[in-house]
Amino acid sequence: MIEVIVKQLDARRDPGGSTVWIEGVAIDVIDTDQIDDGDLQGLELAEKLFVTSHRWALQSATSLTLECGGLSVATRMAQAPALVATKVSAISGARRRLPHRRASDVFDLYRLVQEHDWDGGLSRALLDAPLGIGALVGAGLSATVVAQSERTARLLRAGNAEMSSIGPLDLVDVIGRLAEFLSRDRTVEKYTS
Repeated sequence: MIEVIVKQLDARRDPGGSTVWIEGVAIDVIDTDQIDDGDLQGLELAEKLFVTSHRWALQSATSLTLECGGLSVATRMAQAPALVATKVSAISGARRRLPHRRASDVFDLYRLVQEHDWDGGLSRALLDAPLGIGALVGAGLSATVVAQSERTARLLRAGNAEMSSIGPLDLVDVIGRLAEFLSRDRTVEKYTS
């Protein structure tokens, strides 16, 4: 997959890595395989979030065509609930990330929840997600954003002025409700222990 992207878009690839650079923009390409409950046994919460969220992002993606500068590219785009799950995975620490990337992940998460859960639709989609993703996201949010809201707000200071304006109470207000809703899922014990 990475080789196709590099060839078609005149990109360059980090040697031995999964990052592709297109005109100075880093794009992480993450491979994912079919998984089931048995594949999650023995994994920590952050690892479970990483594996399940990226798989679900691929499985639930919808087709669209991007047009820019006379080019037209057909692709698939992850939907908001799956993006929330991948952002929770990113801030839960399964992979080391630079401070500005962590700030961007927290900000993306905040905005996704703020924009897409005003009617509870995002919460319900996460709860209905396969492999206990809703329970995993709820546990991840509770352990990071809610329990460590001061620390999480400090992460945002590595970003721009708009990111830095979000404080701990803002995070808990917007994201705390989602965490609480998802933590009520009766499958939480099965997937988070």
